Amino acid sequence: MTRLAGNRDTHLTSAEIAAAALRCFDEGSSPPSIRQLATMLGTSSSAIYYHVSSRAEIIQAVVDLVWEEATAEFLELVGARPGADPRDTMVKAGLATRRAFARHYRVAPFMAATPDMTRVASDTVDLMGDLLGRLGLTPEEAASAFHSYASFTIGSVVFSALRRITNEEFATSRSAPDPADEGGPATDAMRSRLIEVVSVSTDDPDRDEALYLEGLTRLVSTFGPGGPAGAG
Repeated sequence: MTRLAGNRDTHLTSAEIAAAALRCFDEGSSPPSIRQLATMLGTSSSAIYYHVSSRAEIIQAVVDLVWEEATAEFLELVGARPGADPRDTMVKAGLATRRAFARHYRVAPFMAATPDMTRVASDTVDLMGDLLGRLGLTPEEAASAFHSYASFTIGSVVFSALRRITNEEFATSRSAPDPADEGGPATDAMRSRLIEVVSVSTDDPDRDEALYLEGLTRLVSTFGPGGPAGAG
């Protein structure tokens, strides 16, 4: 049994370290140091290292915490619907993931790292395997579909997060571009609509989410029999 630090009345736990690290991410601009966590938790750096072997392990635990938030939101979205359309379930899973990492956007870039096969990662793979299998995909087809799905969702989450982080870092101030250009009305209308979405991730988060859902719905409609590529 480890001794209590002088200003603590409970023993330190790995879960407490991960929760404190997540708070540091949310409140700061960079991953927390071991010394910062020790100060925050009223303990020593050696006590932190008693529970974790490295800073990377702490960051992985933080990413898993956000994945657990995403899982909880996903379960709220789908409810007790074991017979639901697998494509709809995949869209809701993507939405829950995006929302959870948007709340903790400074953690989001780390989700792009190749994950350890933790319980959270294993559960995600099992869920997607079940959904893609229910669509009648072979293991090879499911692997290709999962790659497309993960690339679309993780890419969207990381891009949005990095844009927020970068804008904060450089205190970005942008002037609205003039959509007008030479050409006919159709050209101007097209250019105007494309310019609208260039900065939508920071200017209009609700519209950004709606566009993400539209894109993900189109993507998963191509998975399996009866899923033509152009479905909306």
